[in-house]
Amino acid sequence: KTDFYNPNVIRSSVGCLFGMNVFQSENQKTLDFLKENQFNIYTTIMDETAENLPQRDFTQKSAIIFGTEHSGLSDFWLNKGQNTLIPMSGSIDSLNLSNAVAITCYEALRQKMI
Repeated sequence: KTDFYNPNVIRSSVGCLFGMNVFQSENQKTLDFLKENQFNIYTTIMDETAENLPQRDFTQKSAIIFGTEHSGLSDFWLNKGQNTLIPMSGSIDSLNLSNAVAITCYEALRQKMI
């Protein structure tokens, strides 16, 4: 678990941590909350059955679930959302987590601004 108030976390977030709603919860409680509040749940996974990121609809309430950089999604989140993939070309077959989050958040924001 991440300590959101660890000085290193605050420093690396450049203080942005204080301008957003952040909470910690157990997986099942998070899933229950998202379903009860009618969020679209998108899971990020490198899988041939996943739909490409730009084809997803982020104009409605959306939760995007990322796994760890080392292991990907935890077993708990597999098959709990709509599998989503960032399309890549050439010899690139993966991104580090911060890049994947940035690209996904950009796409979600882009759709909301149209």
